[in-house]
Amino acid sequence: MKPLVKSLAAATLLVLAAAAHAYPDRPIKLIVPFGAGGSTDVLARTIGQEMAKSLKQPVVIENKAGASGMIGATACKQAAPDGYTMCMVISDILVVNPFTFKKLAYDAEKDFVPVAAVADAIAGITIPTSHPAKTLPELIAYSKANPNKVNWASYGIGTASHLLLEAIRQGTGAGFSHIPYKSVPDINTALLAGDVHISMMATGLYEQFVKEGKMRHAAVMGEKRAAALPDVPTVVELGVDFRAVPWFAIFAPAGTPPEIVEFVNRAVNAVLADPVVSKTIASQGYTITRLTSAQLGDKTKRDRAIWGAIAKTLNLNLE
Repeated sequence: MKPLVKSLAAATLLVLAAAAHAYPDRPIKLIVPFGAGGSTDVLARTIGQEMAKSLKQPVVIENKAGASGMIGATACKQAAPDGYTMCMVISDILVVNPFTFKKLAYDAEKDFVPVAAVADAIAGITIPTSHPAKTLPELIAYSKANPNKVNWASYGIGTASHLLLEAIRQGTGAGFSHIPYKSVPDINTALLAGDVHISMMATGLYEQFVKEGKMRHAAVMGEKRAAALPDVPTVVELGVDFRAVPWFAIFAPAGTPPEIVEFVNRAVNAVLADPVVSKTIASQGYTITRLTSAQLGDKTKRDRAIWGAIAKTLNLNLE
């Protein structure tokens, strides 16, 4: 029987190798857990369009919005792990939601495999120029001297913007009041009207108002200054020891063959190396991130610990 076993094993390996070599032989679906036109959707379409050229197969974007990205993430988890369904996620879905929602329909650690990083958001903290405080330290000092008179706008309870506010409050004693909004346009309207005085979002979402002299960059998230904003300090430089930034990446259902994960990782990184794609993504307020699957996995674990430490102090049990 041993020779037969050996021959069967060899045949299996040949079949797997042939299957991997043939991949992909039909369209690939890339689930976006948010609506069309948002940041995640735009990045997915940018990457998918270029991947389709090199893979010689369409990359079909499927928007499944709702429940802070959980509907789309659950659909991705439930898909066959054959490499033909993956999802483009923002980091909140895997590193924030597990600590802020009472119940998730997916296990952020076990139900997905990291495929390829795409971009880090250049997440900026902005202050309207109508406010007398010109810097984050000045606004923090102002909030301490004037309790309940500085409002921080987030894009929802338990989101990265909200958790960053808590990290700043806990790290500096800032007297910011939290006001959640439903959308970025609503936040920008409130900032311009003076109803709120500070917020965090991708810099590309408010850059036009900086150019118009209506808002200013007060800080950026992360350990390093953004290449596009070399004169803007990081929150770490300003005394807030918070080193994570929101990011976007492609994940696949658990059980997806490693050879397919590696194949797609190489394809995505090749797209990201294209100067035209890089310039397009940078113009939207993001920094290209080219990582191996293993490196993306490590980054996810690290950021889950950072965001989780703040989220746990709030004891949120969102429905």
